[in-house]
Amino acid sequence: MQKAVSQCKAINIVIVDDHQVVLDGFLARLEMEEEINVIATASNGVEAIEAVSREKPDVVLMDVSMPVMNGIEATMLLKEEYPDVKVLMLTMHDNREYIMKVMQAGAVGYMLKEISAEKMVQAIKTVFQGSTYFCESVTQTLFTQPIMPANQKPNPLSRREEA
Repeated sequence: MQKAVSQCKAINIVIVDDHQVVLDGFLARLEMEEEINVIATASNGVEAIEAVSREKPDVVLMDVSMPVMNGIEATMLLKEEYPDVKVLMLTMHDNREYIMKVMQAGAVGYMLKEISAEKMVQAIKTVFQGSTYFCESVTQTLFTQPIMPANQKPNPLSRREEA
């Protein structure tokens, strides 16, 4: 059976992570995808900005916690200088504060490093096409109401009624 030729151009990406084994793993997995072309890697935010400036990727797969310059700072600078580049955060941090900071910095997606390779590829394609992507556990973190302690009941009065 002949393989269908894709009508779309390859998605050029830069992978940014300060752990070499993680970079190597992502690179090896993404090289198996015909529609994805890894054009550079970087190990911190400063190198990420240099790589984006030099390579002009479509998508940047960015870690949050890195030395020299973290992923949030790098994302803010990238979005100022290269607003069309889509930043997809890939991290181990699953808390609302990090997620909100990342989104405010201009990232269009957020996924945890525990994500399957298939879902990572799906996320790259999704943000490339102009949508946002949040892995399932991040969505739960964002949209689940905080649990109140058992001894604390919600206040049914409005601020005006309390006054």
